[in-house]
Amino acid sequence: MKCRNLLLAVTATLLLSAQAFAGAPKSNAMDEFDPSSPDAERILEDMDAEYERATGKSPFLETPSLSLKSMFGIQDCKRTECAVFLDINKSTQKADLYENGVVTRTFKISSGKQGHSTPNYNGHPTGRIYDAHQSSRYPGGEVYIDGKNMGNMPYAVFFKTLYAVHGTLSVSKLGTRASHGCVRMHTDNARIFNRLVRANGIANVYMSVHD
Repeated sequence: MKCRNLLLAVTATLLLSAQAFAGAPKSNAMDEFDPSSPDAERILEDMDAEYERATGKSPFLETPSLSLKSMFGIQDCKRTECAVFLDINKSTQKADLYENGVVTRTFKISSGKQGHSTPNYNGHPTGRIYDAHQSSRYPGGEVYIDGKNMGNMPYAVFFKTLYAVHGTLSVSKLGTRASHGCVRMHTDNARIFNRLVRANGIANVYMSVHD
């Protein structure tokens, strides 16, 4: 009788755990952000303000002006000429990360699903950038790395104004078109790229998004 009761208790616990897991958030604030929405610019401005209040950091990196580059003889690098080059292939749903002309990582991504296509892009990041941050205004699931809460806006680096590459909770969908237009990647890869952008500056980072 005791064994039967114990078995029933264990079964009930497993069922509750499965239900809790099934109900766990499968997306975060950046996953839910839709760059094609009419309100996208206003939402991003709200996110910028909240990020700055919460972290004390600017949501933008400084961008050297063309005249300043010319004055100091700084050449505008492209692709593998740059210290960092992120090559995103929408056809294969994979990205190659180059450092000093050498591929250091290849990983799966998720670009925009049908009706939410990710635009092609060739150029430097725009300068808007978020580190790990927990948004209270735009709640969603948190991302954890090594037990540490990375927040629900993990490591976004923006390109083409309203579009970004960022970490995601929907890791099972990586390798397929699943986003609202941004480029999702595993948060480990998003963190590495984010840190490389901060360390090298956007003038030394190049991004290509293509079919």
